[in-house]
Amino acid sequence: MLQNLLPFQDTFHHSSAAWGDTAVICPWTMYLTYGDTRLLAEQYGSMKAWVEYIRRQGKHECLWNTGFHFGDWLGLDAKENNLIGATPKDLIATAYYAHSARLLRDAAVVLGNAADVRHYGELLERIKKAFRDEFITPAGRIAAPTQTAHALIPDEIAVVGVDNNRIGRYISPKLSTVDQPKIRMGRAIVKKLLHQLERDAVSEDRVLILESELIVRESSMAKRG
Repeated sequence: MLQNLLPFQDTFHHSSAAWGDTAVICPWTMYLTYGDTRLLAEQYGSMKAWVEYIRRQGKHECLWNTGFHFGDWLGLDAKENNLIGATPKDLIATAYYAHSARLLRDAAVVLGNAADVRHYGELLERIKKAFRDEFITPAGRIAAPTQTAHALIPDEIAVVGVDNNRIGRYISPKLSTVDQPKIRMGRAIVKKLLHQLERDAVSEDRVLILESELIVRESSMAKRG
């Protein structure tokens, strides 16, 4: 990363989602590993500065949809002759924005900064709402049906599919879904149709309700802090 960016530091004044987020992720990871708050306290100012930098980008303070980003670099779902994967860069950037805001809030909790806990906790909730509004459909589907998009869903956002598609068992995180009894539905419809043909009349009982099953997987389960 340093070799790639430093030669251009006098020309470009930006950073990329995920890469720049190390300003928040690394101090927090060090604290989780060693339980020492000193480094967390020393780096807390730069952690805040990074989140506030993202916040100033673009017109919407809760979406990171401007500037340069590497995106899903070398993603296997990239189009031919393209190095960038199919997941939208603004989805990736906003997901990392939410992640950094959450870690900053958690760092404020550890350091006993009640004002920042409240401030960045509220910001995190607004980012998550903006993410849901922008990238998740009313039916609960992710607008970008890629493995990267599923993996980057911000914490506490639950995503549930509606058709128990087979791929939902293999992506990460595994997709919670509603399993609709398609075979029983088909049999019941054929049975009613044959009944109507035999009697040459429309059945009075036009409503048929079959129970579906909610299959809970990782996409709607509580995530580790």
